[in-house]
Amino acid sequence: MNMTIRLALSVAVVGAVTATTLGQAVGDTPAPSAAASGAANPGFLTHFTPTVPNPTTASAAQLAAGRPVGAFATLTADSSAGGSISRAEVIARAQSWVDAGVPYSMTSYRTDANGKYRTDCSGFVSMAWHLNSSSGNNWGETTGTLLNYTSSIPKESLKPGDVLLNPDSGAGGHVVIFNGWTSSDHSTYDALEESGSSGAVHHSIPYPYYSGHGTFSPRRYDNIQDANNGVDVTGDGKADLMVLSTDGTIGLRPGSGTSFGAGTTVSAGWQNFLGGAGQGRLYYADINGDGNKDLLVQGTDGTIGVRFNNGSGTSFGANVPLSSGWQNYLSRPGQGRLTFPDINGDGKADLVIQGTDGTIATHLGSGTSFGANIPLSSGWQNYLSQPGQGRLTFPDINGDGKADLVIQGTDGTIATHLGSGTSFGANIPLSSGWQNYLSQPGQGRLTFPDINGDGKADLVIQGTDGTIATHLGSGTSFGANIPLSSGWQNYLSQPGQGTLSFE
Repeated sequence: MNMTIRLALSVAVVGAVTATTLGQAVGDTPAPSAAASGAANPGFLTHFTPTVPNPTTASAAQLAAGRPVGAFATLTADSSAGGSISRAEVIARAQSWVDAGVPYSMTSYRTDANGKYRTDCSGFVSMAWHLNSSSGNNWGETTGTLLNYTSSIPKESLKPGDVLLNPDSGAGGHVVIFNGWTSSDHSTYDALEESGSSGAVHHSIPYPYYSGHGTFSPRRYDNIQDANNGVDVTGDGKADLMVLSTDGTIGLRPGSGTSFGAGTTVSAGWQNFLGGAGQGRLYYADINGDGNKDLLVQGTDGTIGVRFNNGSGTSFGANVPLSSGWQNYLSRPGQGRLTFPDINGDGKADLVIQGTDGTIATHLGSGTSFGANIPLSSGWQNYLSQPGQGRLTFPDINGDGKADLVIQGTDGTIATHLGSGTSFGANIPLSSGWQNYLSQPGQGRLTFPDINGDGKADLVIQGTDGTIATHLGSGTSFGANIPLSSGWQNYLSQPGQGTLSFE
């Protein structure tokens, strides 16, 4: 995001102001070292005299009473405030203070690439949400005034970038940024906060907060956007039908949420990428995080390349190399499998490796390459989609933007282990009766795209009779059968057949 930041060595505010660079002390609060702060987000802290006794929890009335006459007439906000912001950006901004080791203070603000914000809990959230900041509001909103920017939500609707807020006007007021559940029973969560005892910290804490700290409730910033809504081929958030025919053509049929439109050929020459013996494979994933799925090509030589989406899904660009050495991961007998979900919820596809030894690992995607190997899970050697085995997929079941692990067993059960971005939780049953849909010869196929664009994976059933139907996902189960299309009996991904993808 482009923004203009004024890094002044002195700032005119109400009362005495002292500018302090990193590495020096601010009042009695130790500043982080240069190494802890990191070169990616350099900044400095400035001590100021608040216009109210407690700028962390002050009410709007207290702020108004303490504001000098004409203060806003001469103030200029340094951040572009009040606009829409993605969940990924909220978490990235918050994490930048954690990485920099920003200490807690109610009477200091930090100047860095994020703007100028008070370094307490409500200033931290103001910074993460990119709210207005000036001396008129003591460089950030308060736990009380954050109510004016948010709406109450149920616990089960929490997503990364939402908050747990105690708006108490006294010393008990506090606010914490939610970043996903860390337990299957939703009793603990991944949190980012500016803590009085620890400074900016990223850790797992009990829901809604530690006992003895008052009443916290889940709330959502009114201008936050779901980055995972809109990740499909055409960019409208609703899964499209991509048809790979035996003649090598790829056809696009845009999804409306209830059906698929007329077919348009968007690429050709892929007759050797149908996933059969001696053939490569094609995938669709959003590599660069622009909200449109790109075409990924896995060659028999072990290379992975990407052809970026033109923004509407009607064509894909020239091949851009991404990785190599994957010739034994083409999903053939005795081989591993590759998929490209968004494991950490940053909007960019990651590389997930399912090995023949039963391990699952990821290489996080930067938009131009994949990083180092990170283990995620193990014990899945009988889920490599071969005859007599189950299948694993990685859709976003609960709509938090992070890929979950979905297990389709040979007994017909479907279950999920919700993803935290670094691991998968406990087993949660979702559905049963699908033992004849394991993608083997004479069987149907199951996939888990987002058909209706609500951010949560739906169940799509491709029958041997050529029908396509969906059971919409609620985040905890799948609904009733809804027919979508028919006539696809020769597209079950078997030898001599085409392949359907719901992207």
